[in-house]
Amino acid sequence: MRMRMVSAAAPLLAAAIILPSAAAPRDEAPRGEGAVGNAAGLEGGAAARDAGAPAPGALEGWARAAKNRTSLSVANIFTSRDLWRGINWFGHDPAYLLGGDVKIDLTPYDERERRDAWEIRLHAMAALADGLKSGNEDLDRYKVSAALENRFYRYIDLDIGYEHYGLPPFGDHDRDFEELFIRAGFNALPLIKPIPVSGYEKPITEIPLAVHYGAYSGFSSKSFAPTNDRFGFHGYPNNWWWHNVEFNLAIPFPDAVPERTFGVLRCLKFDSTMWIIDRVNVLPGLKDGIQDTEFGLALPLICDLGKWCALDRCAWGFFGESKIVVEPFIRYAIDARHLDRRTKEWSGDDEFFGGVALACVF
Repeated sequence: MRMRMVSAAAPLLAAAIILPSAAAPRDEAPRGEGAVGNAAGLEGGAAARDAGAPAPGALEGWARAAKNRTSLSVANIFTSRDLWRGINWFGHDPAYLLGGDVKIDLTPYDERERRDAWEIRLHAMAALADGLKSGNEDLDRYKVSAALENRFYRYIDLDIGYEHYGLPPFGDHDRDFEELFIRAGFNALPLIKPIPVSGYEKPITEIPLAVHYGAYSGFSSKSFAPTNDRFGFHGYPNNWWWHNVEFNLAIPFPDAVPERTFGVLRCLKFDSTMWIIDRVNVLPGLKDGIQDTEFGLALPLICDLGKWCALDRCAWGFFGESKIVVEPFIRYAIDARHLDRRTKEWSGDDEFFGGVALACVF
């Protein structure tokens, strides 16, 4: 999903994949939780092609024109812990997260000046979380979501969307629930006057700090008796609310940093997220109030397949300028909730965990 999917986090990628949408850097199409390509801060589209490239054929030309309005991302994340809104879902076991998303630009005009005033995109996503050790087979879960992402005057974000969560056991839909959400904030702080900085070719025109608040209204028409499974679900309340506050800071590397053989280190990313719940009986034993506080650090390595392998004129050309992003990350969670398998009691522990995200962006 970036349950930043991708969005977005784990790092921003994991946040985008498994959490609700995560904040994206301002230079790409967003929330965050795509989210896959956004988290890496990628630039794409036909404008990146060499001006001297031969004219594309009819099918390739159509594909490139569609790429100007559509982006696809697929992400694989391996993490030593899977934290979902403060719940250490698979205990102290590692997990694998798989997600894919598509973004379609719905802005009804192309002039840059008008797009700076308002842009709108449809963002659809699907994600799956899977435990990597035996004994976790009944804890797999999935998420599907769709959102309209609005950007006003280049810096102000307003997202409205829907999410469906499938909770374990995977085939028992009695425990599935839905969420409607609204998310708002800013994706950068513009500077009144550009500031020249040594090592950067262009003056700095903005501070790449993003701050967002999200309100998530959960609901379910299902009701069931307490069970003796690992999580011991109670019946859902009629509705409940989650609140999320998220900070993201991307520090771009100077232009003097050379590109590597297999890619380029684009930036260093910091993020912090907090989840708050106002109902205690969604899962028995969960505390009311602040449920999760996390801090993360990620370092994306970007490989442009078209430039590196000259594949942009071959099969990859049908997808536009395709990229692979390898993003190692490390995170720290305060008071992550863990359900003891033996006592069936919840406890809170601080957690250091990490992993690597591998994303393909088309």
